[in-house]
Amino acid sequence: MKILLLNQPVYNRGDEAAHRSLIRTINNSIPNALITIVLVNILNHLKNIHLNIL
Repeated sequence: MKILLLNQPVYNRGDEAAHRSLIRTINNSIPNALITIVLVNILNHLKNIHLNIL
């Protein structure tokens, strides 16, 4: 089964933990799943985070 995740947020530790949990749950439920993750505008978002911190 092919699974596509769009814009799954991974911008902080909480988001990353939720993302890892989602992937782990999918892998446990559907062992043969082919998971593709597409992040649109990730570089722009990360640049904005960096600028907001400064």
